[in-house]
Amino acid sequence: MRHLRVLYAAFDAYPGLKGAQAHIRANLRALTDGGGRATLLCLGPGGSFRDPDSGAMVYAFAAGEQNMLRRSELFGRFLTAMADTMIACPPPIIHFRDIWSGMPFLSHEISRQSKLVFEVNGLPSVELPSHYPRLAGNTPLLSRLRGMEDECLTRCDRVITVCRRTASYLARRGCDEGKITVIPNAAGPFLSSETLHEETALLKGTVPEGRKVILYVGTLAPWQGLYILLDAISHLGHRNDFSLVVAASNKKGVARFRKQVAARGMGERVTVLSGVRYREMPSLYRQAYLSVAPLARGARNELQGCCPLKIIESMACGTPVVASDLPAVRELVCSRDDGVLVPPGSPRALAGALDQLMDDEVLRDRLARGAHVKARQVFTAGLLAQRLGEVYTLLLEGGKE
Repeated sequence: MRHLRVLYAAFDAYPGLKGAQAHIRANLRALTDGGGRATLLCLGPGGSFRDPDSGAMVYAFAAGEQNMLRRSELFGRFLTAMADTMIACPPPIIHFRDIWSGMPFLSHEISRQSKLVFEVNGLPSVELPSHYPRLAGNTPLLSRLRGMEDECLTRCDRVITVCRRTASYLARRGCDEGKITVIPNAAGPFLSSETLHEETALLKGTVPEGRKVILYVGTLAPWQGLYILLDAISHLGHRNDFSLVVAASNKKGVARFRKQVAARGMGERVTVLSGVRYREMPSLYRQAYLSVAPLARGARNELQGCCPLKIIESMACGTPVVASDLPAVRELVCSRDDGVLVPPGSPRALAGALDQLMDDEVLRDRLARGAHVKARQVFTAGLLAQRLGEVYTLLLEGGKE
């Protein structure tokens, strides 16, 4: 990738705390560490700046519009204007991670001069109804979204996705299997020994001393299964040796979730943190006894698939995960070897697994070692960079894997 110029576009704010931002950061690092030159076009505070982590140049569009679809239109105009400035010297590769970033380039003449890579982490026709259930009945909107998705899948030169489950779904949607490459998420700095002995003050004064910490990290979206987790915790009322810590990646839904915790009388057992800084997360994982990923059943997690970064990061920190037994999760976790998988949507099964592991520290430690070894072998930034470089090389050489 040395000297390769790549334009990377994402309808996400950067920098930030969510998994999307961590994935963007990892891709930018893969490009620049390999000697390439990356430019990121994204949402954000406005203006331009040099990414302190990767050195990539970032142009962030500030959109005050709250309506997502309207915001996507404004972002599309921003991308079109940026493409206009690059047409005289287009980048060899334009890499976009969503249809909102892809469609403006597909309709611009720059698409005839650059190779296009569509990075599919999730498709809006599946994701949006999971976030906003009322949209499930909006057939015209979903049909329009599927049309945009199909156009991006058809006209791009390569497709990158994060799990085999998603790759299979895209193939069933009609995408040419020969141009799909699976590149799982990477643990990145969570494997670094530099943060191994650092401690964060986040838990001091919030969790009673001596309690085992069960950690949940991520958004509070319905498909994450947080209320299944709360139900599971209610089945562990006989124990007083643990606390559930919920580290929300942003403030959305935090107030409502805290009210639910209070209404269930769990205020003394559950600690909710919001806006945790990314560099604090490795220490938070390492102070946890277990982490949980109670993903709910539904099209977003089962049909489309996913690659939960929180599972990979927890494994990299040597903190075993108890997660829902879904096809995409089985690509990451081998139950009883490096984590524990439980039937999705079953609070009793989740509570039983947590109960057993809190009583069996020998088993917990064995799983922790297995998780750490797998992360160092499978989910490294080096492997992500290698696989991404192979995709770019094949693309520029006109070959297929």
